[in-house]
Amino acid sequence: MSCPSPPPRAAHTTLRALLLSTTLLDELTIGFLVVGLPLLRERLHFGYAQAGFVFTFGALVSLAVEPFVNLLADRGSKRTPILLGMAGVVAGFALAGAAPSYVWLLAAFALISPACGVAVGLAEAALVDLDPAAAGRTMARWALSGAAGDLLAPACVGVLTAAGLRWPALSAAAACCWLALLATTWPLRFPASHTAAEQESEMSTAATLRAALGDRVLLRWAAVEVAAIMMDEVFLAFAALYLRDRLHASPALLGFSLLPGTLAALLALAALERVGQRLPHRPMLTAMALAALGGIALLLLAPSLPAAVPGLVVAQAGAAGWYPIARAAAFARYPGRSGLVRAVLSVTDPFELVLPTIVGFVAAGAGIRGAVAFLGLAPLLVLAAAPRD
Repeated sequence: MSCPSPPPRAAHTTLRALLLSTTLLDELTIGFLVVGLPLLRERLHFGYAQAGFVFTFGALVSLAVEPFVNLLADRGSKRTPILLGMAGVVAGFALAGAAPSYVWLLAAFALISPACGVAVGLAEAALVDLDPAAAGRTMARWALSGAAGDLLAPACVGVLTAAGLRWPALSAAAACCWLALLATTWPLRFPASHTAAEQESEMSTAATLRAALGDRVLLRWAAVEVAAIMMDEVFLAFAALYLRDRLHASPALLGFSLLPGTLAALLALAALERVGQRLPHRPMLTAMALAALGGIALLLLAPSLPAAVPGLVVAQAGAAGWYPIARAAAFARYPGRSGLVRAVLSVTDPFELVLPTIVGFVAAGAGIRGAVAFLGLAPLLVLAAAPRD
């Protein structure tokens, strides 16, 4: 059976750029929700427990939806689910901006979270499908794009609120950003996953999933992703509490103290994008994990704020490359079955959901230093779990 011709080179480049921009837009607009949460709370008058539950509720809905969509997406082009996901995010942010009550806000988050997960997750998978041989470089660029969104979100919220705008305007801005991306992506043609189509005739989706779930190498890469989750936003949040409560950083100094680590992570990702394809995974991860471990030790032993900041810089730079390396290696296990790989790696989602609560309990029992030390076990997990090349 003849395969359809690939998209023209110009359209191929445009598609790659648009798919890569989804993670930037994801981090930017979810940042609107996080940074703009006080504005949302003032509008709808809910408490701290309700503020936390709205994110948990969205994550639970996403957990129930995304694995099935990921599996089905391997049967052909990922264009339709990606576009439907983008449309769902537009509708969700529109609903969040106009929500008259907390119940309507829950409905908005129940739409935004899975829709965003499908659009962004399958965009990541489609990018890898475009050039499986360059998965390492693709994932490094993906992580870089997301980090740029993390940096932009607080600045954008600050500018909009300084102009006197409140939550409805923030939500409308997020909806417009996703609508623009949807309109730009709509005319483009996505390549179909021919490898997936060939495999589908030989083995059912359920049988393939069972085989992948028993793949020890793939599950070890999933464990490396768990370590990356431990060193992501949760680590940064509790590190900020550590600097504030134990080292007595002022609120003004706190943001400036966290900024060098974020910039160091960006530089580490940029270096990974340049040289990561040429180096074997295991030695790279070993060096990164040891650097992160040393940075965390320096942070925990620092007697003052100036001494702690270098520890944060080294820890965040060392941990920055874990996710792109693990995700690229996982995709390489099943070429053309990126949706299947994402479905298997979603076994880590429940851990990501409960991690903040676990660390909170550790902090309550052992103090904030104990909580940061618990998260500091992540490099040891990388050293133990990373498969040999």
